[in-house]
Amino acid sequence: MLDKLEFLFSESFKTFRRNGLMTFAAISTVAISMFLLGGLGYTYYRVNEYAQNTFPHQFTMEVFLKKGTTYEEIKQTAQQIRAVPGVESAVLIPKEKAYPKLLKDMNVPGLAEDKDIPIQDKFDLVLKDISEEGSATIASQIEALPTAGAGSVQYMREEQRFLDQFLGLLRLLGSLVGALLFATAGILIYNAIRLTIVSRRLEIRVMQLVGASRFTIQVPFLFEGVFQGAIGGTFASLILLVTYKVLAQAIVAFDVFGALPDFPLWPIMGGLAAAGALYGFFSSFMALSSPLRYR
Repeated sequence: MLDKLEFLFSESFKTFRRNGLMTFAAISTVAISMFLLGGLGYTYYRVNEYAQNTFPHQFTMEVFLKKGTTYEEIKQTAQQIRAVPGVESAVLIPKEKAYPKLLKDMNVPGLAEDKDIPIQDKFDLVLKDISEEGSATIASQIEALPTAGAGSVQYMREEQRFLDQFLGLLRLLGSLVGALLFATAGILIYNAIRLTIVSRRLEIRVMQLVGASRFTIQVPFLFEGVFQGAIGGTFASLILLVTYKVLAQAIVAFDVFGALPDFPLWPIMGGLAAAGALYGFFSSFMALSSPLRYR
């Protein structure tokens, strides 16, 4: 058993060493593919995380109550609003407090003595889901309440639509570029394995004649694809780390977003190496899918 394993690893190393140019091209392409795919994925993750942690406190929703709503109705409405799925918090802003602030912002203090306050009580809402569809669903549910009514909800529809379109474009771009680069890397790995098989067809024929199984012949080539993918994924994570540090320094220099969080090197390296190895195995398996027949 040990002799057989030693033979398999020895053959894997020989196969990996041959076809140096194609091997280098395959590893480089996998590295570039994983770098771009991982970079786009990590960028989308950070943008989405920033949006979820920051934008909900900027994209607030205002709910204006009907005139004449009693205190008991306001308490009941507060419970109903907070029970709506997607609402993180709802803070009551009584008109007695909102009106002086409004007058101060408008710089018209002479109207502060008005007895009949011309504005309504309102709730300021912070949402968990700031997507356009989620906000529209929440607004429709709140407008159905008897103390609110149609047109009582105001929020930043256009800004949320723009954010949704931006995140959607980022997802689409990542998917298209990733698919294109994955296909290119797969073709290179496939060709590298095929050329290796052709260059060693006499050795493979001898192995077949002495009784070597198809599995024994294929394993070294599968290992080659796995090695190429894993090494490419590892290189991609290192390139991504360097790029992230350069961008982090540039962002800090502009002093706009503040310092970026530390780059999670080991999780990303493990993920990209595993993804590259899996893809290399799949590409090699496709290259070896037809029976090995040599004369």
